[in-house]
Amino acid sequence: MKYCSNLYELRIGASGIISLQPILTKLRTSTPPLYPTCLRALHISRCSVQSPILYELLGFFPTVKFLTVGVEIAVHPPTNAAIKFQLYELSMYRTLPYEISLWLLSNSRDSLRIVELRDLPSVRVSKLLQEYGSQLHSFRTMKYNIHTAMILRSCTNLRELIFLGLPSVPTLSVRELPPTLEHFSLVHRHSEPNVGITDVLMLVRTLPNLKLLDSDEKLKYDSQFELLEEICIKKGIDIKITEYGNWPNDEPVVASTFPRRLTTFNFHSMNQFQT
Repeated sequence: MKYCSNLYELRIGASGIISLQPILTKLRTSTPPLYPTCLRALHISRCSVQSPILYELLGFFPTVKFLTVGVEIAVHPPTNAAIKFQLYELSMYRTLPYEISLWLLSNSRDSLRIVELRDLPSVRVSKLLQEYGSQLHSFRTMKYNIHTAMILRSCTNLRELIFLGLPSVPTLSVRELPPTLEHFSLVHRHSEPNVGITDVLMLVRTLPNLKLLDSDEKLKYDSQFELLEEICIKKGIDIKITEYGNWPNDEPVVASTFPRRLTTFNFHSMNQFQT
């Protein structure tokens, strides 16, 4: 890292490494600093379930705003260290224990805007995330149950909602979606075979600010797709259909509009942080 002083994003997979503290301590005492001082995005893709590197890296890089935790973590968070980082985005591939989730979000009460869940939240984590719901702009979930639905119900200012398949139990209640929603994304091929697009029809009919609906080709094979298209044309809602549908692969930047995209225009936003 000493050759990447302006690094914006760090992706790390640590096999067999329990702690990075000796390396980080050596870097911390370097003069001038031989490490990135304005790191904004951290993605941990692999580490031991008992490794503290999540806490070590967040302590070393307090400027992190975009965090992706792609692994299970069991080790308890530190109790004697000040939490300086403030998250704008939190993505969890596996459900983290409540104590870890609470620690990660404890200083992000006013900053958190995007939450991604690839696993079902526990009851306590669901209740925790509901406390942040009113400030979220984007909620992405791969699995859906009553606890996920409760989080969604708390998101009263949501601008983007992304599902991996239409939920069937409980069903998607359009009455509980906020009128602020601008972008709805659905990977419909992951919906259960008996789930039609009636809920999507209600969504495009009801939501006044919806601008974009994107999905995969399975949506086109539904008997109600022509009606859906007709409603979207009348209301000025764009429909984007790709062969398989896309789970978000966007860049870790503060969103001015949704969806965020992979584009060189994001370099300007990234460079603004490197001060």
